[in-house]
Amino acid sequence: MQEAFLIIKEEKVATKKEKGALVQKLKEKLQQAKVFIFTDFRGLNVQEITELRRQFRHQAMDYQVVKNTLLLRALDGFPAEDFKKYLRGPTAIALGYSDPIIPAKVLVNFSRDHPQLQIKGGCLEGRILEPETVISLAQLPSREVLRAHILMMLHVPLQNLVMVLRTPLYKLVGNLEAIKNRLG
Repeated sequence: MQEAFLIIKEEKVATKKEKGALVQKLKEKLQQAKVFIFTDFRGLNVQEITELRRQFRHQAMDYQVVKNTLLLRALDGFPAEDFKKYLRGPTAIALGYSDPIIPAKVLVNFSRDHPQLQIKGGCLEGRILEPETVISLAQLPSREVLRAHILMMLHVPLQNLVMVLRTPLYKLVGNLEAIKNRLG
């Protein structure tokens, strides 16, 4: 997963065939991703970008610096094709493959300590995300937390049902105990 899409700005470095292969590989990654978020990384040094990439790799996600023209070619054919407004200036793309909330959380948390990192926008399962939407997405609880809340909500009614069903038995036992005490 260490392969990078870091494309050097000099057009002469990569041939058309190499660029086509990079576009195809990026297109496949975009199709696999549940969410992708565009960022402007100007102002971050190499060490900070490396740290951000490390955080993404730790979560089995990608953070790639990509040339805008190649990214536009890779985005061709997506349901939401209006990405041109996000692809001005230096662009890096965060790709999340499983939980769509985690990339947003990583970027928002990182941008708190590094305000130079700007979230431009993104796409969640075919829907365009504005920067504010990405930030609010980051504030949602993770999938595991949501599952735990659902399980708790399912558990409480069942627990109440058990209590309701046990109450007549407790009353019966109490009445039998009272009759036993009176008789003898």
